[in-house]
Amino acid sequence: MLVILSACGYNNNDTVNNQSENDSNNGQAENNSDNDEAKEFYHVGETATIESEIYGYSYEVTVNDYETTNDSESYPMDDFYGDYKEGDNDRFLLISNVTINNTSEEHFTPSKHIPMHVTEEGNESGEIVDLEKGFTEALKDVEPGESITGDMIATLQMTDNNPAKNYWLKFETLTDSETIWELPNTVK
Repeated sequence: MLVILSACGYNNNDTVNNQSENDSNNGQAENNSDNDEAKEFYHVGETATIESEIYGYSYEVTVNDYETTNDSESYPMDDFYGDYKEGDNDRFLLISNVTINNTSEEHFTPSKHIPMHVTEEGNESGEIVDLEKGFTEALKDVEPGESITGDMIATLQMTDNNPAKNYWLKFETLTDSETIWELPNTVK
């Protein structure tokens, strides 16, 4: 009798464990597909409509061009790296001609109200985008219906052994509204 009860108990536990495992796997698949949906990537020339999770206003962003460089006529490397020497692996990501259009009914200041970062593909947050050198309009209030355009800059430390394949420009970083532009590395 004990052997039979033990055997039944064993099978029931297996069934419960298998059911739990299936439920966990199903939940995991749903979570993965949710994460994939949340990771829709935009590319140069595309416009995203974004709603601020924190402040509730909406805006559009268009990234028109970018390059990974250590040689820009507009932005000398010494502005970013005080001791830069020819041949260093220091670069910056120049995301040029970015347009932010305020589609909400409230004014906001992009530099204060929009979390913006650049990271290597797959990383969570990354480097804060420098708006002070090329996108000074983003330091001021943007009125409803107003659009501003400028250059965003992020400094990068590149290594020859393991160069990033892609960089991600993120708006609303680490929120449910996170929106990502995938920018392939232009330095090989």
